[in-house]
Amino acid sequence: MKAESEVKFGAPSGGSAPSRQALKIMNRYMVVEHFAPGAKSKIYERFHEKGRMLPTGLVYIDSWLEKDGNRCFQLMETSDRSLFDVWIDGWKDLARFEIVELGEKPKKEA
Repeated sequence: MKAESEVKFGAPSGGSAPSRQALKIMNRYMVVEHFAPGAKSKIYERFHEKGRMLPTGLVYIDSWLEKDGNRCFQLMETSDRSLFDVWIDGWKDLARFEIVELGEKPKKEA
């Protein structure tokens, strides 16, 4: 089962419940960013200059750096996996990426 969340974009005018088209299923992904040799400072420089450069619809949740390493683990979500290609295009000169779709935690058996 996939890790999903529903995103509500607001109620339609004149009503209190969102329409079916207003709900989108967002799948969660762990992005493993492998910094190119010597690129860590350049990555941070670009980040401070341009931000994350995420396309609309790709949502950053949180991130963690490998202790004393050259990897960053980023939790993101989207309803359109192809948005990662757009995002990666702005960073591929400095890092390579693994995109892992996440599933649900195993349920505890009684």
